[in-house]
Amino acid sequence: PLDEYFNKVGWNFYPEQELMVKSFGKMNFKFNPKQELFEIHNTSINSNVFRLENGDQILEINGQPLFLNNYERLLNSILEVNSDNEISIKYKRGGDEFLAKEKPVEKLVTTKFLIEDMEGPSEEQLRLRSIMFFLMGAGARI
Repeated sequence: PLDEYFNKVGWNFYPEQELMVKSFGKMNFKFNPKQELFEIHNTSINSNVFRLENGDQILEINGQPLFLNNYERLLNSILEVNSDNEISIKYKRGGDEFLAKEKPVEKLVTTKFLIEDMEGPSEEQLRLRSIMFFLMGAGARI
């Protein structure tokens, strides 16, 4: 019945769907305030194409030094892959600096509860969607 409900507001619902996505692999970053730099944590060397591992210190992404004022934009170029463009990461491991250049790889992932816009929703579907958003927002507190 969920697909029927979502259809009423102009959305397609898929309980499970396989998609090909581009990715550099699994990497987690944390900020080290003492050294004022970003480190890799909770990541294994075989889980990403750059072969980064726990404790690696990220110095640059695509030749740009990584700081608190630009980290979101630079890390998103790795975490939210939108092209086949090569990315370079300069990092420090155990006192030595390395430069890794890699392109994303495609992998098959299974998504759960995927919701996407229908092509050309009707006026009635858009009207019901706006009512739903109103009820979920400020209108629900009335």
